[in-house]
Amino acid sequence: AAKAPSPPAARMREETHAQRLLADLAFWLSLVCLFQLFRAAMIWLFRREMGVGTGMVQVLRCFFTGFRFDVCVVTYLCLPLAALSLTGFFKPLPRLHRAVRAWLAALTASILCLAFVADIAYFREYHSQFDHWIWGLVFDDRRAIALTVWKSYPVMWLFLAIVLLGLSIRWLVTRWVSLVIRHCPPFKVGGKDCWRVVLVVLLTGAVALGLRGSLRLRRPVQLIDAAVCNDDLLDKLVLNPISALRYAITEHLALLHPVGLETILPGGDVRGAARALNPLAKPNATLDDCLERTAAGAQNPPPEHIF
Repeated sequence: AAKAPSPPAARMREETHAQRLLADLAFWLSLVCLFQLFRAAMIWLFRREMGVGTGMVQVLRCFFTGFRFDVCVVTYLCLPLAALSLTGFFKPLPRLHRAVRAWLAALTASILCLAFVADIAYFREYHSQFDHWIWGLVFDDRRAIALTVWKSYPVMWLFLAIVLLGLSIRWLVTRWVSLVIRHCPPFKVGGKDCWRVVLVVLLTGAVALGLRGSLRLRRPVQLIDAAVCNDDLLDKLVLNPISALRYAITEHLALLHPVGLETILPGGDVRGAARALNPLAKPNATLDDCLERTAAGAQNPPPEHIF
């Protein structure tokens, strides 16, 4: 005789697509909350760098604008779950769905913990989140940098903290998602084909808005949107570590591109820019000639005696 399935296994098989949708939403929401909690921790750790006249309105503006960047990053991380949720309206894949969610929980917990700890150390050193200075780790003497980091920071303790924090975050996120599935009634969504199409369109639109991080149709959220506060510290903490690293990489790649010069010099006319700095230079002068400066000499008569 076949054995009766255990309660956990039976509950997993009875999990409906609506429960999986709510579980994915809970997973997405937990990652957004992690970014916001890290931003709050950064503000508290470096509160001494905040301006004296900074009020609560500026702090709330930092969190609200940072939420837009967090939503963009988290939606990109949850794209595999969104694809499985859309597929589940027509061909449910419950086992694969649960496996991908568990895999994403472990991967994102590891990545975020590493990024958070590294960002705190980076901010202490450079008073900014990941920016162009991070490329010194790639192009400078990596052996000397590694020895400096090993001597200056408790690397083993930091590694242990990253592991413990990652395991804790993974457990909390998994526990939170399990509670949502357990307390969600097993109702069905999209019973008819027309409702399925409507729900697919709505979910696709929600994912598109999340990827843009903005309700505006003209453009998504961009780096220029981060300067919303009257405080330098809060403006620096609007971005999350993943967004800051992304902009550092894209700006570096743009400068390495053949047209990267146009980002800082529209038109690419280097000689014309040099002549603008030195209008008295000859028409066929080289860059060295255009940048040459001659001291005017002493303005006062030389002294007769020097003591």
